[in-house]
Amino acid sequence: MDDLVGQFVEQPNHIKLDVDGIELDVLKGAERTLADPALKTILVELEPGLITYQLTIDFLKAKGFRIQSFRQHGTGYLDTGNYLFVRASELPSQSHAEV
Repeated sequence: MDDLVGQFVEQPNHIKLDVDGIELDVLKGAERTLADPALKTILVELEPGLITYQLTIDFLKAKGFRIQSFRQHGTGYLDTGNYLFVRASELPSQSHAEV
């Protein structure tokens, strides 16, 4: 992603990521993009049944993002869902609690 940003597109304010299981790999290739304060939110489709599920959440938390909301696609515990991560500095003060 870092190679794409700057060469072909401007720094995004928002990212939607739906890559069916390789979210963590894509995000690891976005170090500069994630560090830029212009990026406010990331919407990531995650599957709780994958080993990379918690690793992806932990990675984004380490980069300063927090889960603001999520919506599952089904009704089961392991159903894929969309997770909205917001840069912690963008959240109101009372919402800085770990999610």
